[in-house]
Formats: sequence, C-alpha cells, structure tokens
Amino acid sequence: SLNLTNLYKKFFDGESPQANFFATIGGANGPAKDRDFNVDLIPKFIMAHGNLVKILLHTKVTRYLDFKAIDGSFVVKGSKVHKVPATPQEALASSLMGMFEKRRFRTFLIYVAEYDENDPSTFKGRDLNAMTAQELYAAFSL
Repeated sequence: SLNLTNLYKKFFDGESPQANFFATIGGANGPAKDRDFNVDLIPKFIMAHGNLVKILLHTKVTRYLDFKAIDGSFVVKGSKVHKVPATPQEALASSLMGMFEKRRFRTFLIYVAEYDENDPSTFKGRDLNAMTAQELYAAFSL
C-alpha cells in the first residue's frame, strides 16, 4: 500500500507533492493527511464462496466495496503475457503447454465441467470428497 506522498512520487517521477495537493484531496473535511488514504497497486482476490465474503456481506461492508468477476488469469512467459486456458478450446490453442500437456489439460477441464456431485455417473471412479487436489491432478498426469 502507498500513502498519498508515495503514490504521488510513484506517478510523478519521484517529485514531492505540490503544496495544494493535500488540500485538493481533503475536500470539506479540510486538507487530507498523508495517511488518510492507502492505495493498493496490486488487486486482491477473494474466493466467491469463501468465509471472508460471507462476513463482508453480513457486515454490510459491500456499501464501500465493489465486487467484480475476473475476466481471466494471465501469466508471463518469456516476455509475453499469456491467458491461462479455462476452456477445452483455449487449452488446445494455448502456447503455454506442449501437445501432450494440452490434451491432458483439456481432458481435465472437460471432467471438471461435467462433474456433478449429485450424479455418481460423472465421478468416473474418483471420489473428490476423499482425494486431494494433488491426487486429482496426478490422475490426469498434470
């Protein structure tokens, strides 16, 4: 997190804030203080069905927060930014994996998409309540 002075220096080539900078931000409550605001330059992710989200909803903090679904995950490989594949089609088109990895990952994504905890025919011999994620990945040679 950056306080106001650090934030200003980051975006104005290390220069210190001008004299009226804090007055401009403060508004009706008078000039802002350096520690009135902390700005995160790295967005945080909260899992949609996690306990933290339930607490935030219960305490009505959502009046002050915005929730947004992410459009995708990205990684840097070499000097290029690549989208992490999330569908079988994206898995086959991705340059992040070799040919055999693509097929295994595609099979895994299809399994996950078709899995229904209320329909044992979709388990395909795997009990996801008893196995770890590592064991599931190993089952697909991932």
